[in-house]
Amino acid sequence: MVQKVVKMYYDSYEFKYGDGFYPIPFKMNGYDSEIDILFQYYDNELTQLSGPPIKGYDGFYSEIVKQVLI
Repeated sequence: MVQKVVKMYYDSYEFKYGDGFYPIPFKMNGYDSEIDILFQYYDNELTQLSGPPIKGYDGFYSEIVKQVLI
């Protein structure tokens, strides 16, 4: 079992008023807020242990996030 805290960035407007919480592990335009989220990787399964529930990842971000977390 591995636990890891990852600093992630998100669009605060979209989180509050839009589609929801879709953080990414690097800073880019439009992602004006940051949060540390604790993840656990165990038995080939990744589990989020802290922070608001992540709604998902758009497009190619899914693979990038997986590489950062595992």
